Amino acid sequence: MDSEWRRALSSSFPKQHGAWSILIACFILGTFVGGSFGLNGIVLLISVIFGYMARHAWNVGLRPSKDGRLRTGALGLSAFYSLIALGGGAYLVFVAGLWDILQFALLALIIGVLTLILSKQKKEFTAGGEIAGMMGLTLAAPAAELVGSGELSIQTGGLYVLCLLFFSGSVYHVRYLVRSKKATQGPVGERMRHGYPSILYHLVALAMVVVGSTAIGVLPPFAPVALIPVTIKALWAVAHRFEKTLQVRQIGYNEVAHTVTFMIIAGLAYYLG
Repeated sequence: MDSEWRRALSSSFPKQHGAWSILIACFILGTFVGGSFGLNGIVLLISVIFGYMARHAWNVGLRPSKDGRLRTGALGLSAFYSLIALGGGAYLVFVAGLWDILQFALLALIIGVLTLILSKQKKEFTAGGEIAGMMGLTLAAPAAELVGSGELSIQTGGLYVLCLLFFSGSVYHVRYLVRSKKATQGPVGERMRHGYPSILYHLVALAMVVVGSTAIGVLPPFAPVALIPVTIKALWAVAHRFEKTLQVRQIGYNEVAHTVTFMIIAGLAYYLG
């Protein structure tokens, strides 16, 4: 492999550790809720991973750049990753007979195109752009649940909503801690002025899950418990006056810990029914 291809491979490989943790966590939770993991699950995991890599590589390849060789290499890798993802999807549809997976494939394609458009407009790091990315990553949960259970049900949709609501909350929480560093060390009024989007989002998300688990019944009765820790986290982050700025690495570790906690509680909620 020459240096040009190595550069293309390095630049087109997604290095966002948070995104990888979301993708894998959603797949594990979806597989657990689905109840089984076999060859079809392995094929789905490969398709999901290469689909995510393809989306990132297309973003790099289509981005305006003076380095033509880098763009060509990234576009070549984009096509390669896409073919693997499509091949896995074709197996699940035509061999495993999981035709409902096409709905997730179509939704993933639409979200992928949307994220590419937002990236081209340099809006991928806005709140809307990051949530659009979450919409794509969290599709791994209902897709894995479908493959594990073999059928599309109201539980599948409920699991997607639960994962999307949970992980999208980190967008507002992390933005407050990282982009409002001075506010986190200021008086309560200033902290509220910058942190209210995070508080409001988490409270509304928790209320939606409560409604989904009681009035609508698309979620198990104990599902709201899975969002309580992060809701407390969001409230505490704004109520607490930090003496010094939190390091990004520490914030990342905290998010991983909450992700693991969410997986355990959500898994128990579905297990208990």
